[in-house]
Amino acid sequence: MARIYSVLGLFMVLTFTSACSMMKSEKDDVLFNKVEEIRSQIEQEEWDEAFSSLIVTKKEYENRKWKMQLLGSQKHYQGIEREIDTLIEIIKERDTVESKSRLLQIKHYLTVIYNF
Repeated sequence: MARIYSVLGLFMVLTFTSACSMMKSEKDDVLFNKVEEIRSQIEQEEWDEAFSSLIVTKKEYENRKWKMQLLGSQKHYQGIEREIDTLIEIIKERDTVESKSRLLQIKHYLTVIYNF
């Protein structure tokens, strides 16, 4: 009987572990990569490119939002939306420090959502 519980417990651990590792896919890495791309563009003062990349990132976020709603709290996925909208205006103003700060906040929200 104890052996059955051991096997059952091992099965549950393996199932949970494999399910958690499947939470973040390669498509989800796109958002992390886009944040880094935008940061690099801002550092190089490529403001038009950063703006274009941010618009693409916003569309990608909208496509991935359903998964973030399942994985994260409302505070986090809505925080990403607010930060993206704010960042659009900050990039128009070409504010390097504030842009990087907003990107760090977006990255933080993404990390919290996908690494719970």
